[in-house]
Amino acid sequence: MQATVFNPVQLYLLQLFSQMNSEQELMEVKQVLSEYYFKKVEQKAAKIYAEKGWCSYVK
Repeated sequence: MQATVFNPVQLYLLQLFSQMNSEQELMEVKQVLSEYYFKKVEQKAAKIYAEKGWCSYVK
């Protein structure tokens, strides 16, 4: 069996999730992470649209 090497982000998240005391806390953290990554994708899309000169509804 091969050992898994975690990067610093993975280690941090493992530590964070190990302290979760309820399903509600887990859902809240998952929501925050989802919103963060949605915003990042939205920003990338807006940049591409601007570079291409396309009309974008994303601010």
